[in-house]
Amino acid sequence: TRNKKMKLINGYARSEEIYKANNRVRKIEVAFDGKKYPIEMEFKDMVMHPQIIEFHQPITAEKVRITILDVYQGSKYNDTCISEISFE
Repeated sequence: TRNKKMKLINGYARSEEIYKANNRVRKIEVAFDGKKYPIEMEFKDMVMHPQIIEFHQPITAEKVRITILDVYQGSKYNDTCISEISFE
């Protein structure tokens, strides 16, 4: 698949209360077919709609690995939630 961008809905985006209660992704690293993507991606907090990361050039890959490097702490639960990830 040829990927030009990644969309991520951070946290448990069902409601603002649940969103704040759980950890959210602050920074990730993306690897395509085992090769590290050259940049780490950082996401803004309190954004409950898709955040879009556009790649410098289209990436063709069979497998994608996403590693969470840092999180925004939740007020109640120590888990990390991502509502949706898609590639275009």
